[in-house]
Amino acid sequence: MLESLEVRSLASRDPGGYEARGAPFRGGNQSAGRAAEVAGAERERCSSVGKDDTRRETGFFEVSRVQNSQTSQTSMIHLDTNFLIQALVSGTPQDNILRGWLRTGDNLGMSTIAWAELLCGPIERHHLELATVVVSERFPFLEEDSVLAARLFNESGRRRGSFTDCMIAATALRLQVPLATANISDFSRFKDAGLTILSG
Repeated sequence: MLESLEVRSLASRDPGGYEARGAPFRGGNQSAGRAAEVAGAERERCSSVGKDDTRRETGFFEVSRVQNSQTSQTSMIHLDTNFLIQALVSGTPQDNILRGWLRTGDNLGMSTIAWAELLCGPIERHHLELATVVVSERFPFLEEDSVLAARLFNESGRRRGSFTDCMIAATALRLQVPLATANISDFSRFKDAGLTILSG
């Protein structure tokens, strides 16, 4: 059982990026491979947890929550690329917000457009392993999203460099989920279209 986690800055080249039980995973591919093994073991163990268990384990995070006698209802929150990048830095406001959502059982997702931005990097491989576990679902960009994204782009002033934001917003609007972002100004113009924005 992993009881603690330290995630260092994306810019850091320190091989001791993860700490579990006081013993860090170390070094490049070995770090990423070990991280993947632990994540797989944790996911397998989580699948056997009964409905009455008071703990929910998500990848490298172990979080406890209080459950009532009724079935716990979870919600989906979509993450913008910049929010997730900053959440991978230990101690940032986004890191604290993300951990809070995991404690309350919220599901975290991303548009595949935002995920592609993340993959463009630069990003440490072990941070990518962590992001893959934390973001439980990555949703494809559909034809109907392309129609909505074009409308958002045209109605928001056709700003240069903003079309990717329109695509991310369109996916969240189709799925009727809030979008967490560290760049409120990039998405505030979509509020009139119904986008719910969570600041980070």
